[in-house]
Amino acid sequence: MDLSKMNLSSYLPTMPYKVRELFDKATNIVMNYTETETKVVEATNDESWGPAGKLLQDLSQLSYSNEHYNELMGMLWKRCFTQDKRLWRRTYKVCFI
Repeated sequence: MDLSKMNLSSYLPTMPYKVRELFDKATNIVMNYTETETKVVEATNDESWGPAGKLLQDLSQLSYSNEHYNELMGMLWKRCFTQDKRLWRRTYKVCFI
């Protein structure tokens, strides 16, 4: 089995929730995301439900700081425009935030 050709993200919809949660945490660590960027990724995931109210409130509070605002908006733009266009939920959730 050639691991370099494996696309684990294609298996995410069928993974149990805890496995997906661990995969997301590992991805955040490997990608070296800040706490603000991690919250944006969590809020704009591909789950069929919307982001939690507490998470939206946290993002709202972070948007008042110039440093966090730049991280927040940068990640929102990245999630909206540079991802696979078939992932329409991400675009919807970015607009929602």
